[in-house]
Amino acid sequence: MKQSPESKRERKYSFGYDREFKVPPPVGSQKEEINEADYNIPATFGFSKKSKTTLLIGKHSFLSVSKNSWRCSQFIKHRCKASALTRMIGNELKCRLRNTHSHD
Repeated sequence: MKQSPESKRERKYSFGYDREFKVPPPVGSQKEEINEADYNIPATFGFSKKSKTTLLIGKHSFLSVSKNSWRCSQFIKHRCKASALTRMIGNELKCRLRNTHSHD
């Protein structure tokens, strides 16, 4: 017996009970829309004492977490929740801040 060509998400499953249900979509599958206006801070870079690349914004420095994500360098000492995201907009590398610093 051939099954109709339905997508996995639309296929109904039955477990021998009277009712049938659809498989819910995966959690977190929707990406947030990127607003280029939020990326208004020009990115400048420097080096830490251990020669790691740092992102410099004002008097604060950020360490790389992944390709475009940065975390405050005072994260461990002060449990600072500040982070930054970088993105190429045109020919410039711009960044935006998330959360605020919990230290001076």
